[in-house]
Amino acid sequence: MSGPNPTLGAQAARQLANTTKTPPQWQGTTPRWLVSLLPWTPTEAGTYRVNKVKEGGEGNIGIECSPSDGDELPKAFVDMVKERQERELINNPNYGLLSHVVPSQRISTRTGAPTPDDLDELITKVWKEPAFFLAHPKAIAAFGRECTRRGVPPPTATLFGSPFLTWRGLPLIPCDKLDVYQSDAGRSVSNILLLRTGEKKRGVVGLFQPGIPGEVSPSLSVRWMGINDRGAASYLLSLYCSAAVLAEDAIAQLENVDVGNYHEYK
Repeated sequence: MSGPNPTLGAQAARQLANTTKTPPQWQGTTPRWLVSLLPWTPTEAGTYRVNKVKEGGEGNIGIECSPSDGDELPKAFVDMVKERQERELINNPNYGLLSHVVPSQRISTRTGAPTPDDLDELITKVWKEPAFFLAHPKAIAAFGRECTRRGVPPPTATLFGSPFLTWRGLPLIPCDKLDVYQSDAGRSVSNILLLRTGEKKRGVVGLFQPGIPGEVSPSLSVRWMGINDRGAASYLLSLYCSAAVLAEDAIAQLENVDVGNYHEYK
């Protein structure tokens, strides 16, 4: 600074004007617990075949494969791609978990709200070493209300440094990709899944393809697409994934879960 009207030099002005910036924050990012809890199996050729022969050797062998190579892959940020990954693992009509639940493994709530009796009934469908429940946060809250009303608050367990409600020793894992939708009666309802996981247990496994071009993490590819006429660099982010259910009794679904039922306490 000098003279009767002190001013900052160019270098000092630049230092004062330089702010500390965070990475881009996207409010849609979630913990994606399902992706962390599923055991992942590499598929070298991009195809995973599940051979199911009915008991007694009757019937044809059914083959379930990962999505076709012609599927379009989204251009997005890494977090957006991984959020889409979890949604597809649950809702994709070809390989999503909901599409794998056979009719004999589907049950409905007795009264609408998810009660301890309903979750006990779900356990009878996946009684061979079940791993965890998967439910929308609102469905978990609704279950907690029903437990509180009955005087049996569910205990908690710590996974990944976070607390989770449990029932019969099984954690209830929150996932907002299990949608809440309007029933025919105008109620807000959802589904609760119960899974057994792992190849050795004939359970549910996630599938990924290793060694893809531009791989930065398992099945996640980042490819340079060049610079456009405005001087902005562009990249293509591709995530290859699928899921397989190795036995019908590895997954079950509780349907018509009313998430809007509340109680008044005196």
